[in-house]
Amino acid sequence: TPVAEGIARCEDIAERVRGDRRSEAIVFGAMAQLHAMNGEFELARSLYRREQEYLASLGPSRELASTSLDSARVELLAGDLEAAERELRRDDADLEAIGETYFRSTVTGLLAQTLVLAGKNGEADRYAMAAQALEVLHVEHDERVGVGEHLLGALLRERLDVRVPTQELEVL
Repeated sequence: TPVAEGIARCEDIAERVRGDRRSEAIVFGAMAQLHAMNGEFELARSLYRREQEYLASLGPSRELASTSLDSARVELLAGDLEAAERELRRDDADLEAIGETYFRSTVTGLLAQTLVLAGKNGEADRYAMAAQALEVLHVEHDERVGVGEHLLGALLRERLDVRVPTQELEVL
């Protein structure tokens, strides 16, 4: 779906869910990523902050503690690795504090990728292994390659400077 079409769809959905703060927040998170893809970083940031504000007004939740899945992607697209890392670390700590593991596996995986981009490979390895361990809790006899395995492979390719065709890469 082209970015402009995705934004239009989100705007339509936002209009239909107006008044339902949780639903509005989720739409704002998606719109934030789309606007970041369009190079509109300040608008994207205002949307993910609005997402966080709306969810915070509803009280602590798993959704609030995983908003970095939107905000970090915005910051990565904007080239602000420090902001992406900060957002992901906050949510990782919050999710760990409430014992949540399903979203945390994705947050730690994205944090591992962010750390690789920042040149912090040793720490990235630890987070990639944590993502894999957390994912194992949710996969029963599943033969697909997990996020953690995928990240460990990506980290190894990065270290060995192995080039993989773009169409073979899996995006989180």
